[in-house]
Amino acid sequence: MGGVSEGTSRALRECAEVDVPPVVGAAPARWGVVRATAVTWADHTGAEHTGPPGSDLRELLPGRAIRSISQHRGVTHTTSNYCSSTDRASLACESWLEARWLRLLDHDPDVVAIRTQPLILTGTDVDGQFSHTPDVLARVRGGSARLIDVKNPTVVRHPDVLRRARLASAAAERLGWTYYLLAEPPSTRMRTVGWLSGFRRWLTGQDLFPELLAAAAKPVRLRDLWAPFGEDVQVRPATYHLLWWHRLLMDFDSPLSERTRVWASPLPYRPPHADTDPAFARTMMGV
Repeated sequence: MGGVSEGTSRALRECAEVDVPPVVGAAPARWGVVRATAVTWADHTGAEHTGPPGSDLRELLPGRAIRSISQHRGVTHTTSNYCSSTDRASLACESWLEARWLRLLDHDPDVVAIRTQPLILTGTDVDGQFSHTPDVLARVRGGSARLIDVKNPTVVRHPDVLRRARLASAAAERLGWTYYLLAEPPSTRMRTVGWLSGFRRWLTGQDLFPELLAAAAKPVRLRDLWAPFGEDVQVRPATYHLLWWHRLLMDFDSPLSERTRVWASPLPYRPPHADTDPAFARTMMGV
């Protein structure tokens, strides 16, 4: 799955709006060094825990969001809930932009868990103590994690945003994670993955999976893959389902069309919960 995951990692790197090292660069010089001093998270019962950021928390996965998202008259962002196939859960998100990045993370085969509003970071600079709640924590295979903030492009370079981003970057460095400050996702990849996400749940065409995978043993254009199936209306949804679950692969940074080349994955992908929840695997993946 390296190619798929590398595509998402590349999108994160390329879409990161600013470099946010702990030592302030573009932000006001008076801030000096931002030091991360504490991490607060909630377990599955809602009980809160606090500890210093360090290697002993490298594998931290909060049980639930540390705070609820404000929804009231006059709010300017579009709050929503994203249904995560990675977590089998509904994730609250503060904006349309955040929901779009959640979709890309959900499609990344190296991401094994996603949390929104995952923890509160506390830190200090020359102005004193302050705190920040990042938007997303995505745990990845191998034990590391991606800590992410998603901001509207019009405010992503605002001094207050950069100040909090530097706190998150400092904490991520001590935790052995990677931090990203993001705005717009890559448009082509977003359109492709967004379309495929509509076919995450297996509804029909399961009997076509073996034939499609065998026909794609070598790279083949979609129109040639589909041709032998004639007018079977199930073949396209079945193909898109296999592409979402990485059983078929393609260049996800390219537009999806009948000319797109696809090929069968040499190692059929299974989500991290397929063995612990086989009913979910049967319902969502058709396996």
